[in-house]
Amino acid sequence: MATALPVPLRGLVGLLLLVCVTPWAECGKVLVVPMEGSHWLSMKDVVRKLHARGHQAVVLAPDVTLHVKGEDFFNLKTYTSHYTEEEFHHLILSHTKLIFETQHYLKTFLETTAIVKKGSAIYERSCVEMLHDSSLISQLNSSSFDVIITDPMIPCGAVLAKYLRIPAVYFLRAIPCGFDFEGTQCPNPSSYIPQLLTTYSDHMTFLQRVKNMLYPLALNHICHISFAPYARIASELFQRDVSLVDILSHASVWLFRGDFVFDYPRPIMPNMVFIGGINCIRRKPLSQTGGFNHVTRSNINLVCALALAIWEQGKESKGKGAMAMASQGPHPLVLGLLLCVLRPPVSHAGKLLVVPIDGSHWLSMVGVIQKLQQNGHEVVVLAPDALLHVKEGSSYTLKRYPVPFQREDVEASFVELGHDVFANYPFLQRVIRMYKKIKKDSALIFSGCSHLVHNKELMASLGESSFDAVLTDPFLPCGAIVAQYLAVPSVFFLNALPCGLHYGATQCPNPLSYVPSSMSLNSDHMTFLQRVKNVLIALAQKVLCDVVYPPYALLAAEVLQRDVTVQDLLASASVWLLRTDFVFEYPRPTMPNLVFIGGINCLHKNLLSQEFEAYINASGEHGIVVFSLGSMVSEIPEKKAMAIAEGLGQIPQTVLWRYTGTPPSNLAKNTILVKWLPQNDLLGHPKTRAFITHSGSHGIYEGICNGVPMVMMPLFGDQMDNAKRMETRGAGVTLNVLEMTSDDLGNALKKVIYEKSYKENIMRLSSLHKDRPIEPLDLAVFWVEFVMRHKGAPHLRPAAHDLTWYQYHSLDVIGFLLAIVLLVAFVAFKCCAYGFRKCFGKKGRVKKTQKSKTH
Repeated sequence: MATALPVPLRGLVGLLLLVCVTPWAECGKVLVVPMEGSHWLSMKDVVRKLHARGHQAVVLAPDVTLHVKGEDFFNLKTYTSHYTEEEFHHLILSHTKLIFETQHYLKTFLETTAIVKKGSAIYERSCVEMLHDSSLISQLNSSSFDVIITDPMIPCGAVLAKYLRIPAVYFLRAIPCGFDFEGTQCPNPSSYIPQLLTTYSDHMTFLQRVKNMLYPLALNHICHISFAPYARIASELFQRDVSLVDILSHASVWLFRGDFVFDYPRPIMPNMVFIGGINCIRRKPLSQTGGFNHVTRSNINLVCALALAIWEQGKESKGKGAMAMASQGPHPLVLGLLLCVLRPPVSHAGKLLVVPIDGSHWLSMVGVIQKLQQNGHEVVVLAPDALLHVKEGSSYTLKRYPVPFQREDVEASFVELGHDVFANYPFLQRVIRMYKKIKKDSALIFSGCSHLVHNKELMASLGESSFDAVLTDPFLPCGAIVAQYLAVPSVFFLNALPCGLHYGATQCPNPLSYVPSSMSLNSDHMTFLQRVKNVLIALAQKVLCDVVYPPYALLAAEVLQRDVTVQDLLASASVWLLRTDFVFEYPRPTMPNLVFIGGINCLHKNLLSQEFEAYINASGEHGIVVFSLGSMVSEIPEKKAMAIAEGLGQIPQTVLWRYTGTPPSNLAKNTILVKWLPQNDLLGHPKTRAFITHSGSHGIYEGICNGVPMVMMPLFGDQMDNAKRMETRGAGVTLNVLEMTSDDLGNALKKVIYEKSYKENIMRLSSLHKDRPIEPLDLAVFWVEFVMRHKGAPHLRPAAHDLTWYQYHSLDVIGFLLAIVLLVAFVAFKCCAYGFRKCFGKKGRVKKTQKSKTH
């Protein structure tokens, strides 16, 4: 007989079970306004899970329902309905009966319209009774719900959420008439997105695209019957004009019961989350037997289930072996649960080729490579022998190739860039120098790519290596050429591409009306003149891109022996890993194969060295300020360095300044120069008060992750836009590095350190950024492994890639419909003219003839 568990071990077992199976969450109150039928059956699982996580759920439903019944995991609150259960049941059956009847289309349409009208009237009246029940609304108001979950197919719950001023989460499959697109402001190109109920695929013929565009007009009457009443109800409730789109746009998040394995790829918005298959997760065993057979059948969480099975077998077994196991107490269970907590992720080993870019681009990618190597994959990094940062590493095999330039040439280019940043040239001269430098550096880097793809021995060796995927940064599309040459799926790892190339390559809509162009310094709320500027900058950037990217298209055409454009090269990617996040980035349309991994560089923190710990301890109650302008600026002009040093001396905090140039002669006692500093680790220290940064994406995200307000000195590229985004969110102050004085720097530091709003705003951003179901590094690794396992991700490729520009914008369909309208108008005009002449023309001529005869 098994002995009882000692109390401490029982506590340990309970704790381990808690860690293994119980997620951490803050308990809240959830109001659920469901829809009847299968809609509720899917939503019920979410309510059950929320209850299991400690939340209190209240389901609000009419007292007459078919499926919404009381359960032990939620409180059911009902309100009086004006219809009986028999009437409601008859309404459902009448619709079901109509499905199996064969009759004329017009008769079916009329009967369907009548059923929709009757059903809508029932739902509308039920909604009115609920919203005008003052006692019920008062109870709901006083209950202080944190969120409302509702199905907007019947938008009564959406009206209630807006009325109670509670954030709403919509749970749905789709809404007819495209109201889900309008409610999210999601682009909906009819050229390849089939309308609901059309039965079309995403590859339509010309006539199908014509019908697809006209189809919403045919549904307009039914949609008006179904949805217009709720806009009228809301208008009466709020005492102002409210449209259905106003109501639906109140949602914070849309949970779509769809998945792009099943649905056609299409544009989506950041607050659209796809949860297709949510109804398949709960399975019940087919038999009541337990033990090892159950483990074999389920094959889910094998380690945890095996541990529980061992313990169960130990309790049930008889004889000497059982006694021996029992005498060991809970050790097998404890060991199994520890394995459950500590087990490594299971993955199939593969081979990955990495074609990186030097600098900070590479530093972000290293973490992904290390994680992939830990998961058992073989990683080969392909790099020119003149790079500065790509060096030998234990987590990958470095394969170098010769290029016609030296490391000194790369270093000289960075030094020249640093000098140009601080040179206050006139605008026109600055533009010309930038153009020449881009042209010069692009030619240098392109020569390296050309040497790579023409290295027949190396390319043959890569072809024989049977790589499963290529991971590359498309900022320089050499890796994309290699991937196409090897016929291997590629994963792109980047922050962004100039000229909006990543939008065109993914067929992602890019409305310039609210999506600011890079380097425009615009926010997503632009004045008319800012929108004009936004369009002009987008056009001007194409001039620079015509310098950098066309040579790669010519090289690819030569290597692949076919015509290739830059967009063709970039469109070959299976998945795009974008190092950004909508806590920092402005919300905009995305595509299913765009994965956002912002903050991937600030996951790992290390203990500070004794040197830096001593600096922090010596700072006292004032704390420290971290100052770094990145690795590309090694020296600052003496006059500017002295102005910066004077500004830093105006605050009591200790300043740790990463600087490799000549120390300023007026360096204050509170400022310590270091040639290198552990930036992320220092920002994570509780005594860090502010961060002076050049607004590179790495530094910005490290500031967000650690909740440190920033003083930003953008120098070049996208850094100006990064600073603008943080300033717009109230998390930092931007200084013009060329024009700022020492007082400007000192005042900016005092502002972000002592005004509470900056710390509060950056902490809010940090909280939002870190509140996610999966870490950015794990998400990036998942998608790389996904592409390796499935040899690409063709199900995420939108049909828009197969359309011409005029087909994509439906210009051929619009022209065709316009021609028909003009033809009908012309025929109608001719018929009217002919009728007019017949009716009035002849009579007029007869009168005129008679008059002439009289004379």
